[in-house]
Amino acid sequence: MRYEKSGVLTISYPELTLIKALDTDLEHVKTHTRLLVRANEWVYKRRNESFLLRGSDLEEAEQWLTKGTDKEPFPAQVQREYIIQSRRAQTERQKTENRRQKIALVSVSFALCIAGIFGLVAFSQWQKAERRQLTAIATTSEALFSSNQVFDALIESLRAGTTLNRSAWTRDVQIHSDIVTLLQQSVYWVRERNTLEGHSETVWGVSFSPDGQTLGTASWDGTAKIWSIDGQEAITLRGHSDRINNISFSPDGQRIATGSFDQTMKLWSRDGHLLHTFQGHSQGVWDVSFSPDGNMLATTSRDGTAKLWRSDGKLLTTLEGHTDEVHSVSFSPDGQTLATASRDKTVKIWTLKGQLIRTISHNAAVWDVSFSPDGRTLVTASQDKTVKLWTLDGRLLNTFNGEDAFLSASFSPDGQSVAAVGYEKVVRRWNLNGDLIGTYTHDGDGGGGVAFSPDGKTLAAASFDRTVRLWQIEDTGLRRLIGHQNWVFGLNFSPDGEAIATASRDGTVRIWNRQDGKLLHTLTEHDGAVWSVSFSPDGNLIGTASNDATAKLWTRDGKLLTTLTGHDGGVLSVTFSPDSQVIATASADQTVKLWNREGKLLRTLLGHDGEVSGVAFSPDGTTIATVGNDHTVKLWTVEGELLDTLTGHTGIVYDVRFSPDGTMLATASQDKTARLWTRDGKLLRILKGHDGIVYNASFSPDSTTIATASHDQTIKLWSATGELLHTLTGTKNVNQDVSFSPDGRTLATAGNDNALTLWNLDYVGDLQELVTRGCDWVQDYLETNPSVEKGDRQICS
Repeated sequence: MRYEKSGVLTISYPELTLIKALDTDLEHVKTHTRLLVRANEWVYKRRNESFLLRGSDLEEAEQWLTKGTDKEPFPAQVQREYIIQSRRAQTERQKTENRRQKIALVSVSFALCIAGIFGLVAFSQWQKAERRQLTAIATTSEALFSSNQVFDALIESLRAGTTLNRSAWTRDVQIHSDIVTLLQQSVYWVRERNTLEGHSETVWGVSFSPDGQTLGTASWDGTAKIWSIDGQEAITLRGHSDRINNISFSPDGQRIATGSFDQTMKLWSRDGHLLHTFQGHSQGVWDVSFSPDGNMLATTSRDGTAKLWRSDGKLLTTLEGHTDEVHSVSFSPDGQTLATASRDKTVKIWTLKGQLIRTISHNAAVWDVSFSPDGRTLVTASQDKTVKLWTLDGRLLNTFNGEDAFLSASFSPDGQSVAAVGYEKVVRRWNLNGDLIGTYTHDGDGGGGVAFSPDGKTLAAASFDRTVRLWQIEDTGLRRLIGHQNWVFGLNFSPDGEAIATASRDGTVRIWNRQDGKLLHTLTEHDGAVWSVSFSPDGNLIGTASNDATAKLWTRDGKLLTTLTGHDGGVLSVTFSPDSQVIATASADQTVKLWNREGKLLRTLLGHDGEVSGVAFSPDGTTIATVGNDHTVKLWTVEGELLDTLTGHTGIVYDVRFSPDGTMLATASQDKTARLWTRDGKLLRILKGHDGIVYNASFSPDSTTIATASHDQTIKLWSATGELLHTLTGTKNVNQDVSFSPDGRTLATAGNDNALTLWNLDYVGDLQELVTRGCDWVQDYLETNPSVEKGDRQICS
């Protein structure tokens, strides 16, 4: 901002943008304050429906909630509940109105022989009411999704989808498209499978049976319950006189142990008969655990000790050495040692005879300890807001941090990941390198117990809100590979489809296994953000392009071969010729350079008036396409002769790709469009529909589908004729790159959430396919959850 000599105040465009942003944020704060006051008043008035939002107030609040999830101050839980409950009340009123309209239609239809015109009026009113109802349900679903209540969002989108399916009259194209997009979003992102409800107090402990067919839960209501895997309550174990803190199955699955603050452990048969009561602790029992052979049990207590028992009730050993309550105990897989976790801030490792082997320390109370399946590592969960991995000799391997105390941590059956819960409303899952590979958020409370199913595909988390939630973590339509420490700018599949390479602002390139998501290699030689990565068509080399003004060539297993130097600015794109013999690099220095595999510069292409952001070879290797900041697409011979300049975009062109069959080019631009061109430069069609910059466009292997990645947080799939087929949403981040796998079954996207997202395209479908898939997902919940209203059980019928 400056004053000219004439006295006129001049504001630059960046400053004007900043002022607008400040105004927008101020409006967000004002709305936040207003809704917080109204939400608190609603709570104070005992959630009286008359204080809920209606009409335009509700619509504005829902828009604020949807758009404000990433702005500070963040929407409070009470605001989310207030807005969602307002929409549900509005939906119920709309349902009542619909029923009235239907009655009116029947009545008027009966009188059509007298006055047909009234029937037409009633029919029109019914249609309008039905549209309003569908719009309201869709709005509720989007609000729930934005609040991380994805399971509830799926239920609402299924409600809308099945309503639309049953409607003989609603043919609103926009409503149909919106509902399909919402269903697609929920089907991809849902992880919660069911909620077990039946306890009347906090559920602290949860455990799977060895065969994975049942779960046990331990509650502060003084009972333990056995559930079938579909959520049906099977048995209630009664007999303790105080809260039950934990439950454990014997290795053969035929016995169940429970520990209680009534100072006892009880042993039960699988069908619920009490077999034995173990007495000996002088204060409440926190934890119980079977030895791997099932012949012994261990208990921990508030009395500061752990005890080792024979399964017939004989006390074998008392482990003394902790100076405060002992919260947790775990046997090593070989059954030769035990580990205990205590409020005294330590973990201790013992022999079966009670001899102390080692002490490990945290900075606060330790709530849980567990051995890895191979017995070589310990995981601990602490009040100090950390989960830690240790070797058995006490060496710290890794620390995983949270926002609040962790109360429980568990290894996956394959030992490759750790899940933990605590006071936060989220279950976290890390790989052993410390990368956060899963977060499972819900609208309930924190919890004291987490467990993997024996097959490793499901997580169960016990909660203070009296429930246990089941999360499916494998065999879903979407996988996220997390490890980069900053934005992911580029990605590329290996020609065989077995690996994926990602390029990041953090200065590294990572190579991942496509099938299991494991990190294979990390390439770290660049001295700046890495913009682009590409496998050679023969699969033997990897090319990378960086802001450090170099491109590098690597072997597939991550060994650096050659550094290509010569550009005077950041290298923004790298690609190989079809025969893998020539490498093309595009740079901010306004040039494109061609190199051989040994790193020798072959030629330089000059002609762009600005940064060159993308380069691509035609499948036959005879043509090179380049794009850049000058809004143009240029076609060249491989000898460097300019063939044509394609104009039409009205903003920076970020990306260019040839179709695999060589007949088309796709370009992606700042002007919010992608364009399809013939091989010789004739414009075929403009793909319009994004609300933000389009950074990338990619063809499917059969050249029939184009995927576009945008700043508007969506991925769109188009036919080669320009028809919008599907919109993929839910990433909540700017999408920087998109690519199909060589087999066409997976779509990979990357952006500013530091992650690579893999979409299983088998999950893309029309309305009926999505309803079917969604209903399959929620079937157990609708059939077994006692909180489901009678009418809602028929959503999928």
